[in-house]
Amino acid sequence: MGELTGKKRIQFFMNLLSNNLDAAILAYKDNPSKPFGFYVHHYDCRTPLFKIQALVRLLDRSKKKNLRAISVILSITKTVEDMIGQFDFAASILNGNHKWQFPDAVKNQILIQYGFALGTLEECLLQLGWITRGKNVIQFDDFGFDYLKSALKEISFPSSKKERKYILGFFNHLCLDIDEEIREKKLDLSHIEDGIHEFRRDIRWLSIYASSLRGKVILSNNEETDPFQEFITPENIESKYNILMINEEEKNILTFPQGGFYALGRLIADLGDIKDKGLVTEYMMHLGLSNGMSAEEIASLLSDDYQDVETTIQLANSKINKFVLEEDGFLKLANHFEAQLAL
Repeated sequence: MGELTGKKRIQFFMNLLSNNLDAAILAYKDNPSKPFGFYVHHYDCRTPLFKIQALVRLLDRSKKKNLRAISVILSITKTVEDMIGQFDFAASILNGNHKWQFPDAVKNQILIQYGFALGTLEECLLQLGWITRGKNVIQFDDFGFDYLKSALKEISFPSSKKERKYILGFFNHLCLDIDEEIREKKLDLSHIEDGIHEFRRDIRWLSIYASSLRGKVILSNNEETDPFQEFITPENIESKYNILMINEEEKNILTFPQGGFYALGRLIADLGDIKDKGLVTEYMMHLGLSNGMSAEEIASLLSDDYQDVETTIQLANSKINKFVLEEDGFLKLANHFEAQLAL
């Protein structure tokens, strides 16, 4: 039962990815005035890629047979997800410039980077056998997905009971590792990309793991004893991003503190906003300065979207230190998961 459920989860997200890609192809066919990559992003092909990666990352790699198949699936899904992410950033810069109105020399550089990200994404899907391309025509190709499914067949999955114990241990160690990264200053938070963004990636995986398991993890309902009870608000409860599904077929479930899940989501969102603004400013500063503009001119055009490196680092560090060091957020989460191991 556990093996069947584990495989079904990955199959679910592979099917969702296939359906989303097919929707993008149909939309492009109906309106080819927009580039195909636009529709790949619009129809959210990235989310199921994250979910597949999460589920595969949770698997036992000690078996050679598993390791080979896991490596194949991770390599392919990570490559495509990265390409969509790069396109997403290029598109956000292009859209932002409708408001900023940088000079033509900078605008041309933005268009070049957008075109490069678009072409790279489409070529990636073509080379992986997910699409075929003719003159003004893009079609779905089964080859790439058949290859992923054949790799999935090679993987063995644990029983539901063993899976529960493994995930609890995994979550516990992940939370302790994240806490140690900050407490022992192993992660340099004076850098946006390699520090702040890396930290956000680490904590975001914890949330993705929980949601990708499709009912294996549920929210606890002990508000009185929840160490994050101040986050249990009507707004957080009703948010579509704070829902963990219930699956009646799951018999060996584990819980995530309800308030803790909401608090984690808030931290991920806040750091995302801070990081994005900082990266946009950093990127536009580079483009502007290399095209003869002054820092003052660039800041003026960015207006409310301007956020220098120092401000970005200060804002992000404030959020991180408050949750990790002042509130012991990840230690509390780790304790919650560890306590369930004895049950």
